[in-house]
Amino acid sequence: MKKFNWVALFILSVLLLSACQQNDEVNTNEQANGENNKEAEEKPNPNEGKPTKSTDDIDEASLYRWQLGEGMEIVLTNEDGEIDRHDITSAMGEEGDEFFVGAAAIYLIYEGDDVGYLQEEVDIDMLNLHERGFLEAFHLDKAEFIGWTNPIATNIHELFLWTVKEEELFATTFDEEQEMSVSTATIKTSEDKQIQFYRYLNQDPVGYHFYTYDWDEKKNNFTEVAHSHLSMDDKEFTNLVVEAWKTDEAFFIKEPEGTSAKSHIFTEDDIALLQEGKLVDESIQLGDSIGKVLQLNGLPAEMSYYSGSPSISYEGNPLTYIKDPKENKQDIIMIIYGGDFVENSLTELRDLFGEPESDEFSMLDEAGILEYVFGSYALYITYDEDSEKIMQIELIESN
Repeated sequence: MKKFNWVALFILSVLLLSACQQNDEVNTNEQANGENNKEAEEKPNPNEGKPTKSTDDIDEASLYRWQLGEGMEIVLTNEDGEIDRHDITSAMGEEGDEFFVGAAAIYLIYEGDDVGYLQEEVDIDMLNLHERGFLEAFHLDKAEFIGWTNPIATNIHELFLWTVKEEELFATTFDEEQEMSVSTATIKTSEDKQIQFYRYLNQDPVGYHFYTYDWDEKKNNFTEVAHSHLSMDDKEFTNLVVEAWKTDEAFFIKEPEGTSAKSHIFTEDDIALLQEGKLVDESIQLGDSIGKVLQLNGLPAEMSYYSGSPSISYEGNPLTYIKDPKENKQDIIMIIYGGDFVENSLTELRDLFGEPESDEFSMLDEAGILEYVFGSYALYITYDEDSEKIMQIELIESN
Protein backbone atom coordinates (compact mmCIF):
# COMPACT_ATOMS: atom_id res chain seq x y z
CA MET A 1 0.00 0.00 0.00
CA LYS A 2 2.82 2.41 0.84
CA LYS A 3 4.46 1.53 -2.45
CA PHE A 4 1.24 2.33 -4.34
CA ASN A 5 0.93 5.70 -2.57
CA TRP A 6 4.51 6.56 -3.45
CA VAL A 7 4.01 5.74 -7.15
CA ALA A 8 0.76 7.74 -7.30
CA LEU A 9 2.49 10.69 -5.64
CA PHE A 10 5.33 10.53 -8.18
CA ILE A 11 2.92 10.47 -11.15
CA LEU A 12 0.95 13.40 -9.75
CA SER A 13 4.16 15.42 -9.31
CA VAL A 14 5.18 14.79 -12.93
CA LEU A 15 1.76 15.87 -14.19
CA LEU A 16 1.83 19.05 -12.12
CA LEU A 17 5.34 19.92 -13.35
CA SER A 18 4.31 19.38 -16.99
CA ALA A 19 1.24 21.56 -16.54
CA CYS A 20 3.33 24.34 -15.04
CA GLN A 21 5.78 24.21 -17.94
CA GLN A 22 2.93 24.39 -20.47
CA ASN A 23 1.44 27.35 -18.62
CA ASP A 24 4.83 29.07 -18.65
CA GLU A 25 5.12 28.49 -22.41
CA VAL A 26 1.60 29.79 -23.02
CA ASN A 27 2.29 32.84 -20.89
CA THR A 28 5.59 33.44 -22.69
CA ASN A 29 3.93 33.13 -26.14
CA GLU A 30 1.06 35.36 -25.07
CA GLN A 31 3.53 37.90 -23.74
CA ALA A 32 5.56 37.79 -26.98
CA ASN A 33 2.44 38.11 -29.11
CA GLY A 34 1.23 40.91 -26.93
CA GLU A 35 4.52 42.73 -27.32
CA ASN A 36 4.44 42.22 -31.12
CA ASN A 37 0.86 43.44 -31.32
CA LYS A 38 1.71 46.36 -29.10
CA GLU A 39 4.70 47.17 -31.32
CA ALA A 40 2.48 46.96 -34.43
CA GLU A 41 -0.13 49.12 -32.78
CA GLU A 42 2.48 51.64 -31.71
CA LYS A 43 4.08 51.86 -35.18
CA PRO A 44 3.62 55.52 -36.08
CA ASN A 45 1.79 56.52 -39.22
CA PRO A 46 4.24 58.86 -41.01
CA ASN A 47 1.26 60.59 -42.65
CA GLU A 48 -0.51 61.35 -39.37
CA GLY A 49 -1.34 65.04 -39.19
CA LYS A 50 -1.34 65.61 -42.94
CA PRO A 51 -4.51 66.93 -44.61
CA THR A 52 -6.90 64.15 -45.60
CA LYS A 53 -9.73 63.65 -48.05
CA SER A 54 -12.34 60.91 -48.16
CA THR A 55 -11.69 58.11 -50.63
CA ASP A 56 -15.10 58.83 -52.18
CA ASP A 57 -14.04 62.39 -52.98
CA ILE A 58 -10.65 61.18 -54.19
CA ASP A 59 -12.30 58.63 -56.49
CA GLU A 60 -14.57 61.30 -57.92
CA ALA A 61 -11.64 63.64 -58.68
CA SER A 62 -9.17 60.93 -59.77
CA LEU A 63 -7.04 61.60 -62.84
CA TYR A 64 -4.73 58.57 -62.54
CA ARG A 65 -3.89 55.83 -60.00
CA TRP A 66 -0.74 53.84 -59.22
CA GLN A 67 -0.90 50.60 -57.24
CA LEU A 68 2.14 50.18 -54.99
CA GLY A 69 3.35 47.36 -52.81
CA GLU A 70 2.36 46.81 -49.16
CA GLY A 71 -1.28 47.78 -49.74
CA MET A 72 -0.73 51.39 -50.78
CA GLU A 73 -2.08 53.41 -53.67
CA ILE A 74 -1.08 56.80 -55.06
CA VAL A 75 -3.81 58.88 -56.70
CA LEU A 76 -3.46 62.06 -58.77
CA THR A 77 -6.59 64.19 -58.38
CA ASN A 78 -8.16 67.21 -60.04
CA GLU A 79 -8.32 69.97 -57.42
CA ASP A 80 -9.06 73.03 -59.52
CA GLY A 81 -8.37 72.32 -63.15
CA GLU A 82 -10.01 71.68 -66.49
CA ILE A 83 -10.16 68.67 -68.79
CA ASP A 84 -10.32 69.32 -72.51
CA ARG A 85 -9.80 67.34 -75.71
CA HIS A 86 -7.30 67.80 -78.57
CA ASP A 87 -9.03 68.73 -81.83
CA ILE A 88 -6.03 67.81 -83.98
CA THR A 89 -2.91 65.67 -83.70
CA SER A 90 0.11 67.74 -82.73
CA ALA A 91 3.18 67.69 -80.48
CA MET A 92 0.80 68.06 -77.53
CA GLY A 93 -1.05 64.80 -78.28
CA GLU A 94 -3.20 62.95 -80.74
CA GLU A 95 -6.62 63.98 -81.95
CA GLY A 96 -9.25 63.00 -79.39
CA ASP A 97 -6.82 62.70 -76.45
CA GLU A 98 -8.05 64.29 -73.24
CA PHE A 99 -5.67 66.60 -71.41
CA PHE A 100 -5.68 68.29 -68.01
CA VAL A 101 -4.56 71.81 -67.09
CA GLY A 102 -4.63 73.36 -63.61
CA ALA A 103 -4.19 72.57 -59.92
CA ALA A 104 -3.84 68.93 -58.91
CA ALA A 105 -2.93 66.96 -55.80
CA ILE A 106 -1.29 63.64 -54.98
CA TYR A 107 -2.82 61.44 -52.26
CA LEU A 108 -1.61 58.26 -50.60
CA ILE A 109 -4.29 55.74 -49.59
CA TYR A 110 -3.79 52.73 -47.35
CA GLU A 111 -5.71 49.62 -48.31
CA GLY A 112 -8.98 49.50 -46.38
CA ASP A 113 -8.83 53.16 -45.24
CA ASP A 114 -11.66 55.56 -46.02
CA VAL A 115 -9.36 58.59 -46.28
CA GLY A 116 -6.30 59.52 -48.30
CA TYR A 117 -3.35 61.57 -47.06
CA LEU A 118 -2.25 64.62 -49.03
CA GLN A 119 1.36 64.26 -50.21
CA GLU A 120 1.83 67.12 -52.64
CA GLU A 121 -0.02 69.89 -54.44
CA VAL A 122 1.09 70.51 -58.03
CA ASP A 123 0.28 72.92 -60.85
CA ILE A 124 0.16 71.16 -64.20
CA ASP A 125 0.63 73.09 -67.45
CA MET A 126 -0.65 70.25 -69.62
CA LEU A 127 -1.03 66.54 -68.86
CA ASN A 128 -2.15 64.12 -71.55
CA LEU A 129 -4.59 61.81 -69.76
CA HIS A 130 -3.95 59.01 -72.22
CA GLU A 131 -1.92 56.24 -70.57
CA ARG A 132 1.13 57.01 -72.71
CA GLY A 133 1.57 60.22 -70.69
CA PHE A 134 2.02 58.32 -67.41
CA LEU A 135 4.89 56.20 -66.17
CA GLU A 136 4.12 52.78 -64.83
CA ALA A 137 5.09 52.40 -61.18
CA PHE A 138 8.58 50.93 -60.86
CA HIS A 139 11.08 50.35 -58.07
CA LEU A 140 14.80 50.49 -57.44
CA ASP A 141 15.78 48.44 -54.42
CA LYS A 142 13.29 49.47 -51.69
CA ALA A 143 12.18 52.75 -53.26
CA GLU A 144 9.11 52.90 -55.52
CA PHE A 145 8.50 55.52 -58.20
CA ILE A 146 5.57 57.10 -59.98
CA GLY A 147 5.44 59.93 -62.50
CA TRP A 148 4.15 61.49 -65.67
CA THR A 149 5.27 63.62 -68.59
CA ASN A 150 4.06 66.99 -69.91
CA PRO A 151 4.45 67.65 -73.65
CA ILE A 152 6.66 70.63 -74.50
CA ALA A 153 7.44 70.16 -78.18
CA THR A 154 7.70 67.40 -80.77
CA ASN A 155 9.50 64.44 -79.15
CA ILE A 156 10.23 66.46 -75.99
CA HIS A 157 8.30 66.00 -72.75
CA GLU A 158 8.99 67.36 -69.28
CA LEU A 159 9.43 64.54 -66.78
CA PHE A 160 7.95 64.63 -63.27
CA LEU A 161 9.21 61.78 -61.13
CA TRP A 162 8.38 61.00 -57.50
CA THR A 163 9.60 58.37 -55.10
CA VAL A 164 7.66 56.70 -52.27
CA LYS A 165 9.82 55.76 -49.29
CA GLU A 166 8.61 54.62 -45.90
CA GLU A 167 5.03 55.48 -46.89
CA GLU A 168 5.76 59.09 -47.90
CA LEU A 169 6.08 60.80 -51.29
CA PHE A 170 9.19 62.82 -52.25
CA ALA A 171 10.09 64.68 -55.44
CA THR A 172 13.26 63.46 -57.15
CA THR A 173 16.02 65.53 -58.76
CA PHE A 174 18.46 64.91 -61.61
CA ASP A 175 21.99 66.06 -60.86
CA GLU A 176 20.44 68.19 -58.10
CA GLU A 177 18.11 69.90 -60.60
CA GLN A 178 14.31 69.60 -60.74
CA GLU A 179 13.85 69.75 -64.51
CA MET A 180 14.38 66.82 -66.88
CA SER A 181 13.08 66.18 -70.39
CA VAL A 182 12.51 62.90 -72.21
CA SER A 183 11.03 61.71 -75.50
CA THR A 184 8.88 58.93 -74.09
CA ALA A 185 7.19 57.96 -70.83
CA THR A 186 9.17 54.71 -70.81
CA ILE A 187 11.93 54.41 -68.21
CA LYS A 188 14.12 51.31 -68.06
CA THR A 189 15.65 50.02 -64.81
CA SER A 190 18.61 47.78 -64.06
CA GLU A 191 19.69 45.61 -61.14
CA ASP A 192 22.42 48.17 -60.43
CA LYS A 193 19.84 50.73 -59.20
CA GLN A 194 20.03 52.65 -62.46
CA ILE A 195 17.41 54.12 -64.77
CA GLN A 196 17.66 54.81 -68.49
CA PHE A 197 15.63 56.92 -70.91
CA TYR A 198 16.23 58.72 -74.17
CA ARG A 199 15.72 62.05 -75.90
CA TYR A 200 15.53 62.62 -79.64
CA LEU A 201 17.16 65.88 -80.71
CA ASN A 202 16.61 67.65 -84.04
CA GLN A 203 19.61 69.90 -83.49
CA ASP A 204 23.30 69.10 -83.51
CA PRO A 205 24.13 66.43 -82.57
CA VAL A 206 20.99 65.06 -84.25
CA GLY A 207 19.79 61.64 -83.17
CA TYR A 208 18.81 59.56 -80.18
CA HIS A 209 20.54 60.29 -76.88
CA PHE A 210 20.33 57.60 -74.21
CA TYR A 211 21.01 58.66 -70.61
CA THR A 212 21.81 56.38 -67.69
CA TYR A 213 21.48 57.60 -64.08
CA ASP A 214 22.50 56.19 -60.69
CA TRP A 215 20.01 56.50 -57.83
CA ASP A 216 21.01 58.05 -54.48
CA GLU A 217 18.30 57.04 -52.03
CA LYS A 218 19.51 59.35 -49.26
CA LYS A 219 19.35 62.46 -51.44
CA ASN A 220 16.41 61.38 -53.66
CA ASN A 221 18.69 62.33 -56.54
CA PHE A 222 19.71 60.74 -59.83
CA THR A 223 23.25 61.31 -61.10
CA GLU A 224 24.14 60.91 -64.77
CA VAL A 225 26.76 58.21 -65.30
CA ALA A 226 26.51 57.52 -69.04
CA HIS A 227 25.37 59.23 -72.23
CA SER A 228 25.23 57.32 -75.50
CA HIS A 229 24.44 58.94 -78.85
CA LEU A 230 22.99 57.20 -81.89
CA SER A 231 23.27 59.46 -84.92
CA MET A 232 20.95 59.38 -87.92
CA ASP A 233 23.82 58.79 -90.35
CA ASP A 234 22.72 55.16 -90.41
CA LYS A 235 18.99 55.73 -89.99
CA GLU A 236 17.98 52.12 -90.58
CA PHE A 237 20.33 50.73 -87.97
CA THR A 238 19.60 53.48 -85.42
CA ASN A 239 15.88 52.84 -85.74
CA LEU A 240 16.54 49.15 -85.24
CA VAL A 241 18.35 49.82 -81.96
CA VAL A 242 15.67 52.20 -80.71
CA GLU A 243 12.91 49.75 -81.56
CA ALA A 244 14.75 46.98 -79.71
CA TRP A 245 15.03 49.27 -76.66
CA LYS A 246 11.30 50.07 -76.78
CA THR A 247 10.02 46.52 -77.27
CA ASP A 248 12.48 44.38 -75.29
CA GLU A 249 12.01 44.88 -71.53
CA ALA A 250 15.41 43.34 -70.77
CA PHE A 251 17.27 45.56 -73.24
CA PHE A 252 19.23 48.09 -71.15
CA ILE A 253 21.90 49.87 -73.17
CA LYS A 254 25.30 49.95 -71.56
CA GLU A 255 28.62 51.43 -72.51
CA PRO A 256 31.10 49.08 -74.22
CA GLU A 257 33.55 47.62 -71.74
CA GLY A 258 36.12 46.52 -74.29
CA THR A 259 36.42 42.82 -74.92
CA SER A 260 37.33 39.66 -73.08
CA ALA A 261 37.90 37.94 -76.44
CA LYS A 262 41.56 38.78 -76.97
CA SER A 263 43.95 36.76 -79.11
CA HIS A 264 42.53 33.29 -79.63
CA ILE A 265 44.02 29.86 -80.27
CA PHE A 266 41.60 27.63 -82.18
CA THR A 267 41.27 24.11 -80.74
CA GLU A 268 38.97 21.08 -80.91
CA ASP A 269 36.56 22.99 -78.64
CA ASP A 270 36.02 25.53 -81.41
CA ILE A 271 34.91 22.79 -83.79
CA ALA A 272 32.02 21.98 -81.43
CA LEU A 273 31.07 25.67 -81.33
CA LEU A 274 31.23 25.99 -85.11
CA GLN A 275 28.77 23.13 -85.45
CA GLU A 276 26.36 25.23 -83.34
CA GLY A 277 26.83 28.32 -85.48
CA LYS A 278 29.14 30.04 -82.98
CA LEU A 279 32.51 31.62 -83.67
CA VAL A 280 34.73 31.88 -80.56
CA ASP A 281 32.00 33.63 -78.53
CA GLU A 282 29.71 31.03 -76.91
CA SER A 283 26.98 33.57 -76.13
CA ILE A 284 26.13 34.53 -79.74
CA GLN A 285 25.27 32.27 -82.66
CA LEU A 286 24.03 32.73 -86.20
CA GLY A 287 20.29 33.38 -86.20
CA ASP A 288 20.33 35.33 -82.93
CA SER A 289 18.95 38.87 -83.07
CA ILE A 290 21.27 41.82 -83.38
CA GLY A 291 19.53 43.11 -80.26
CA LYS A 292 21.13 40.29 -78.26
CA VAL A 293 24.57 41.52 -79.29
CA LEU A 294 23.67 45.04 -78.20
CA GLN A 295 22.30 43.78 -74.90
CA LEU A 296 25.48 41.87 -74.10
CA ASN A 297 28.02 44.37 -75.40
CA GLY A 298 26.41 47.83 -75.28
CA LEU A 299 26.08 50.41 -78.01
CA PRO A 300 28.46 49.68 -80.91
CA ALA A 301 31.62 51.68 -81.24
CA GLU A 302 31.31 51.28 -84.99
CA MET A 303 28.28 50.85 -87.22
CA SER A 304 28.95 50.21 -90.89
CA TYR A 305 28.04 47.93 -93.78
CA TYR A 306 29.57 44.70 -95.00
CA SER A 307 28.61 43.61 -98.51
CA GLY A 308 25.50 45.75 -98.27
CA SER A 309 24.38 44.45 -94.86
CA PRO A 310 24.44 46.43 -91.59
CA SER A 311 27.30 45.40 -89.30
CA ILE A 312 28.37 46.28 -85.78
CA SER A 313 31.73 45.93 -84.09
CA TYR A 314 33.44 47.14 -80.93
CA GLU A 315 36.79 48.78 -80.43
CA GLY A 316 39.33 46.17 -79.38
CA ASN A 317 36.92 43.32 -80.08
CA PRO A 318 37.89 40.96 -82.94
CA LEU A 319 34.25 40.02 -83.62
CA THR A 320 32.01 41.74 -86.16
CA TYR A 321 28.31 40.84 -86.46
CA ILE A 322 26.48 41.14 -89.79
CA LYS A 323 22.70 41.60 -89.81
CA ASP A 324 20.20 40.43 -92.39
CA PRO A 325 19.90 43.25 -94.97
CA LYS A 326 16.09 43.10 -94.94
CA GLU A 327 14.66 45.97 -92.84
CA ASN A 328 12.17 43.77 -90.99
CA LYS A 329 14.80 41.13 -90.17
CA GLN A 330 17.12 41.35 -87.17
CA ASP A 331 18.87 37.99 -87.52
CA ILE A 332 22.65 37.71 -87.53
CA ILE A 333 23.64 36.13 -90.85
CA MET A 334 27.43 36.27 -90.53
CA ILE A 335 30.08 36.49 -87.81
CA ILE A 336 33.61 37.64 -88.63
CA TYR A 337 36.72 37.16 -86.49
CA GLY A 338 39.68 39.49 -87.18
CA GLY A 339 42.82 37.78 -88.38
CA ASP A 340 45.11 39.89 -86.17
CA PHE A 341 43.66 38.09 -83.15
CA VAL A 342 44.25 34.54 -84.46
CA GLU A 343 47.32 32.98 -82.88
CA ASN A 344 47.26 29.84 -85.02
CA SER A 345 49.30 29.70 -88.18
CA LEU A 346 47.66 28.74 -91.47
CA THR A 347 49.32 25.33 -91.29
CA GLU A 348 47.98 24.77 -87.76
CA LEU A 349 44.44 25.63 -88.86
CA ARG A 350 44.73 23.22 -91.80
CA ASP A 351 45.85 20.48 -89.42
CA LEU A 352 43.02 21.27 -87.01
CA PHE A 353 40.15 21.53 -89.48
CA GLY A 354 41.39 18.93 -91.97
CA GLU A 355 40.94 18.88 -95.74
CA PRO A 356 38.98 21.97 -96.89
CA GLU A 357 36.00 21.83 -99.21
CA SER A 358 37.88 24.28 -101.41
CA ASP A 359 41.08 26.32 -101.50
CA GLU A 360 40.86 29.09 -104.06
CA PHE A 361 42.33 32.49 -104.85
CA SER A 362 39.89 35.41 -104.78
CA MET A 363 40.65 38.12 -107.31
CA LEU A 364 38.29 40.45 -105.45
CA ASP A 365 40.04 40.02 -102.10
CA GLU A 366 43.47 39.35 -103.63
CA ALA A 367 43.81 36.54 -101.11
CA GLY A 368 43.42 32.81 -100.72
CA ILE A 369 40.22 31.45 -99.18
CA LEU A 370 39.78 28.08 -97.44
CA GLU A 371 36.23 26.76 -97.12
CA TYR A 372 35.15 24.28 -94.41
CA VAL A 373 31.68 22.96 -93.64
CA PHE A 374 30.55 22.20 -90.09
CA GLY A 375 27.01 20.83 -90.17
CA SER A 376 24.73 23.63 -91.34
CA TYR A 377 27.48 26.25 -91.29
CA ALA A 378 30.35 27.22 -93.56
CA LEU A 379 33.66 28.61 -92.35
CA TYR A 380 35.85 30.74 -94.64
CA ILE A 381 39.46 31.48 -93.78
CA THR A 382 40.91 34.35 -95.80
CA TYR A 383 44.72 34.51 -95.89
CA ASP A 384 47.56 36.26 -97.68
CA GLU A 385 49.09 33.79 -100.13
CA ASP A 386 52.61 35.18 -99.87
CA SER A 387 52.93 35.44 -96.08
CA GLU A 388 50.15 32.98 -95.18
CA LYS A 389 48.97 35.54 -92.64
CA ILE A 390 45.36 35.06 -91.55
CA MET A 391 43.31 38.07 -92.68
CA GLN A 392 39.89 37.10 -91.28
CA ILE A 393 37.64 34.14 -90.50
CA GLU A 394 33.93 34.18 -91.49
CA LEU A 395 31.11 31.94 -90.36
CA ILE A 396 27.81 31.82 -92.28
CA GLU A 397 25.02 29.37 -92.91
CA SER A 398 26.00 26.94 -95.65
CA ASN A 399 23.92 26.85 -98.83
